[in-house]
Amino acid sequence: MRRYFYLIDGDGNELPGSRRYLDHCRDWRDVLAVENGLRAVMGEDCELRDSALDESRVR
Repeated sequence: MRRYFYLIDGDGNELPGSRRYLDHCRDWRDVLAVENGLRAVMGEDCELRDSALDESRVR
């Protein structure tokens, strides 16, 4: 599974167009840049999620 960050709204729905894949990230600095980019545009009631953490909760 490809790892990505995404935003959810206050109701827990993924915001369309918010998914950012991390395939191109070479190190933690690149991952942090993607995370910070999403945090910069997210609204007050939004939350940043990580697909890798979501996957581990299902198991």
